[in-house]
Amino acid sequence: MTSGRIKPIVESIRRIVSKWGKTVTPLITDASIGDTTLDVQSTIRFSAGDEIIIRDPIRGELDIFVDEVIDNQTITITKPLESNWTVTQGAVIEKTFDGQWLQGIYVGTPSNIMRYPAVTIEPVGKDSKFITLDSTTDKYTFRITVYVEDSNQEDAAFTLYDMTDNIVQGLKRNILPVADPYNVYALEADGNAGDLFLKISDTSKLSTFGRIHIEDPWDFQTLGIAEIVDSTTIRVNEGLCKDFLLANNASIVFYNRWFYNSWPHNTAYGQVFKGTMLKAAVIDWYVEEEILHPFTPGEPNIF
Repeated sequence: MTSGRIKPIVESIRRIVSKWGKTVTPLITDASIGDTTLDVQSTIRFSAGDEIIIRDPIRGELDIFVDEVIDNQTITITKPLESNWTVTQGAVIEKTFDGQWLQGIYVGTPSNIMRYPAVTIEPVGKDSKFITLDSTTDKYTFRITVYVEDSNQEDAAFTLYDMTDNIVQGLKRNILPVADPYNVYALEADGNAGDLFLKISDTSKLSTFGRIHIEDPWDFQTLGIAEIVDSTTIRVNEGLCKDFLLANNASIVFYNRWFYNSWPHNTAYGQVFKGTMLKAAVIDWYVEEEILHPFTPGEPNIF
């Protein structure tokens, strides 16, 4: 295992922020005027009290709140719908914050951000040290900044707080981020609770004692590879905790970088930019990666 680049970690953070800051899921059943129950593809990342918009590519209905998450694909809302919404027209529900939703995610600090709310992701540094004779740990630190236009003092403040808290929750729910290089394989057969053997199309890029995620739109489980049985079969180190089914697009993610810890360890709200119409909150986040060095690193001393 060799040290990886920081760019894939940035992309991993952007993926997490996007999933949580722009949480959206399509309807799977048409919704009619007066309905208070919605059937959606996945209720993950939604919870009671969340503000949402229901929309299609042409129009939207605002000021709706989640009353209860019933199961993986069903939510109830606090007031009846005022319009009809259909699957064929691409109707979705999307999390909003005081009627706004995340407009952009930028790496670094651009001189001009066209639309708000927006998020910037900026690497701060990397610290490296030995933990054994043949392994080191690299600790990467990042600064994630949430920007909201201060059009109204109190509304802007609450929008900022809600959006920031939502992103922090997403970072806490993804303490084992996945960054390149990794491979994704669709399951070739259902994985049932308790199973130790999993089928994929090709095991040639996997390695014994490597690690995988098995996941579907609602859950995931981290497992170790105990054995490469044959060209399409692996045995994992513990039984599946639930059913992972082909019908739910279950897949396996095999990754080569070992991130064992991450956390948004500090959040500063209310960063006011004097002389501007912006409010901001800053999230300090770190991730640690184990790097194995099976041979002493070195190079020729003269050439």
